[in-house]
Amino acid sequence: MHRYLVERTFAINEDLGLPGPDDSLQKHLDFYENNARNGVIWIHSYISPDNRKSFCIYDAPSPEAIRYASGRNKLPVDRITEVSTLTTILQILQGKDFAEILSIITKTRGKPKMLESQGNE
Repeated sequence: MHRYLVERTFAINEDLGLPGPDDSLQKHLDFYENNARNGVIWIHSYISPDNRKSFCIYDAPSPEAIRYASGRNKLPVDRITEVSTLTTILQILQGKDFAEILSIITKTRGKPKMLESQGNE
């Protein structure tokens, strides 16, 4: 399975075509079934303030699977880019105490200058 960023452009005042909270359960099920038939899993989306562009994250076997599912869901596709997830330093350090964090920093960058000066006093 690969992760993709899907860019879409919508016409002014065009319905985004995505099921919303007021839509029927059947519309939601149809939308997700169209994706599932192609092994496509929607992760989340970002919408521009003017509702003209969307940037959607999907897991899928291929760009073609996303294009096919998008066609069944009547959604435009401008571009599909394979992407990967970056791990942030906060994710790496989460749950570690100060001594562990200091040890990681020291191993990767050397002793922090502020600690070097404290050792000389």
